[in-house]
Amino acid sequence: MNVILVYMGTRMRGITVLSLSILVVAGTSSWYLFGERTPRCLSERNAKWCFVQEAERIARTEGVAAGLFFVQNTIGRYADYKTAHMALHYVGAQAYSDTDSVEKAFYQMATALGTSGDLYYGGYRHGVFQQFFTENSAGRSIEDMTHEVCGDYEETPSARVLPGTREKTFAEECYHAIGHAIMMLNDNAIETSLPACDVFPHAWMREWCYL
Repeated sequence: MNVILVYMGTRMRGITVLSLSILVVAGTSSWYLFGERTPRCLSERNAKWCFVQEAERIARTEGVAAGLFFVQNTIGRYADYKTAHMALHYVGAQAYSDTDSVEKAFYQMATALGTSGDLYYGGYRHGVFQQFFTENSAGRSIEDMTHEVCGDYEETPSARVLPGTREKTFAEECYHAIGHAIMMLNDNAIETSLPACDVFPHAWMREWCYL
């Protein structure tokens, strides 16, 4: 971390007023004493895609935790939910690549953001699952990979019977994320992706996979 002290002198009615500004440069982020510097992406023609790319770069070069903080604190402030969601696809994918473990990837998010990360959980899970399926699809079936990541819910006939809204949401998101992963494996071809969801035994699983 570099701390730069900058003295700025101005004259007001014959009295010299000295103001002290502190510029802190840490990694890719810069702050002034009286507020955060406007992000570079806001000056780009496609600011939203710039934010997504920056989140991916930070997660890859500075770590997943740094990428998560960028999404929460910068994209969350200067962009919209859709941009944050897409950025988290890339951060989640990086988390799985780094850890080679779905469980460890989710632990990284829980450690970095705690329950405050629930708002961003969906996009992150999509990215984790997409990378998991991409790296493990050779020689493994959709059912086998789904059992590994959503096995806690495979005997549940309806998501409505799960205790609590949060648990129900996580179950539904599990199969929705599987749908994202299947789409990626099929180069986003709907005609070949939708039938792959039909392997799941219960209607709610198939429906959330279709979404």
